[in-house]
Amino acid sequence: MRDLIRFVIAVLVLLGVTLTPSAVNAAAEAEAPSIFVEKSKLETKGPVPDNIGLGAVMGEPSGFSAKFWTRTERAVDMGFAYSFRDAVVAFGDYLFHFNHGFRRAANFVNQIHPYAGAGAVIRYSFRNQGAIDNVVALLRDPDSGVSIGLRLPVGIEWLPQSPFGLFAELVPVLGFGPRGFGLLNGGAGMRYYF
Repeated sequence: MRDLIRFVIAVLVLLGVTLTPSAVNAAAEAEAPSIFVEKSKLETKGPVPDNIGLGAVMGEPSGFSAKFWTRTERAVDMGFAYSFRDAVVAFGDYLFHFNHGFRRAANFVNQIHPYAGAGAVIRYSFRNQGAIDNVVALLRDPDSGVSIGLRLPVGIEWLPQSPFGLFAELVPVLGFGPRGFGLLNGGAGMRYYF
């Protein structure tokens, strides 16, 4: 039970830390030329800064995904998902998009936006269910319990002239405590932008 409480507290801290840089950057930097349309035209066009996208990601891990655009080329990505390694994960990333990164005249290619970023992950593993209530057994099984890690997502997002966005990403993860670990996560998903 203590691990579950620690996990919930860590998720709340992660969300607070993830959202803080976006607010500072949005206020500190001048607005860049927008590749998106005005909010009044959202019914027929793509997402705009200050919009929130909600959707799902399938892969490792699979679950819910949310994205908040702070500027036309920067966003905060968060998610809550289930890992096939018998764990529940919560993550948050600050992403830098390279708009028109492919420099092609074709409209379709101009709607594909590569991105990279950094973030954090909190992982609650329940691989050894019997060890959750037994502290001694939990210490012997480092795969059970709460751990944190650094995420470095790299991916592409297709933002067509609609309120939907499709994305695919690879995410190296470097974990810290109770035992260090390295993972390569990845997935593809879709979001609807409000």
